[in-house]
Amino acid sequence: MPASLAEIIKNLLSPARFRPARYRVEGDSMLPALSHGDQVLAARVRGQFQRGDVVVLQQPFQIPGESGKVWIKRIIGLPQEEIVFDEGAILINGTVLTETYLAGPAGTPIADQVRETARVWITDAGEYFVMGDRRKDSLDSRRFGPVKESLILGRVWLRYWPLGAWGIITGGGQT
Repeated sequence: MPASLAEIIKNLLSPARFRPARYRVEGDSMLPALSHGDQVLAARVRGQFQRGDVVVLQQPFQIPGESGKVWIKRIIGLPQEEIVFDEGAILINGTVLTETYLAGPAGTPIADQVRETARVWITDAGEYFVMGDRRKDSLDSRRFGPVKESLILGRVWLRYWPLGAWGIITGGGQT
């Protein structure tokens, strides 16, 4: 006998499977997707992270006076990939990365994006390359390198505050 939709949802959202945690966005490194003060829910989805996911991660290195801080960034590179910055473009294994989430209102490009100096990063198994959407104001993998999956606390899936901006955060980071 098939389970009812309510039973399926109850099972999927059971505390054993789904433990969302609340986080507050600090700073503007994720504009336009998330703004300073936004409040979001994130859920652990080990091994199921995809390019474009917005994730919460533990601070990957020590900053005096800021222990235990968490950051919210976007996954750009997956495990065992080559990430190349070349004349303003990001190439993943030789293919240009299209980043529609960097567009502002009505699809206009954000003017404050920076052109990267030519660099190459290679992620190992279990490592991700993360970046903020507002590239000129983001401390991210370009400075500290790829992050281990064990530092990723969860994937952001819902912005619940402010109420006017409430919405599901999709794999592309849009509501």
